[in-house]
Amino acid sequence: MFDYLSSLFISIISWFGDKLDALGGFIGGLIGRLGDFLGSILKNAFDVLIKVLGFFLSPILAVILGIVFFIQQVMNIAILIIRIIARLFQIAGQLIGEIFGALYGLNYTGSTSYYVLPNAYQSGFMAIINFMDQTGLSKIALILAFFIWIMTAYAVVKIITNRE
Repeated sequence: MFDYLSSLFISIISWFGDKLDALGGFIGGLIGRLGDFLGSILKNAFDVLIKVLGFFLSPILAVILGIVFFIQQVMNIAILIIRIIARLFQIAGQLIGEIFGALYGLNYTGSTSYYVLPNAYQSGFMAIINFMDQTGLSKIALILAFFIWIMTAYAVVKIITNRE
């Protein structure tokens, strides 16, 4: 008799559990369909809102992006101009330094100690040097040596750059 009562009790509980499970599935499905329905309505509403705002705000955004691009290009040009000016000052400084270095290297002291000639020619050579010192031809020779140096530098630049 206890077996019968236990099987009856188990079948009643099982039937009641199945009905609760079906009720839970029905309520869960109903809530799920309601959530899907509300989600699709909200999604469509947000899509319409985004399209409307995008339609009205896209020209403003395009103008803002155009202004930002223009400012970026102006800054790029300004940076390039500053680089070019800095490079020109660098080249001019190096050129001036080289010219002063060359002029400093062309100093004429009037000393004949670095001329070594045989004794037979020394008196004639000294007479020519003294004559050039008195007439100022040594300074002209120095100026001509500078121009020869400049022309040599110009020729070297032409050779290096393959210009004619």
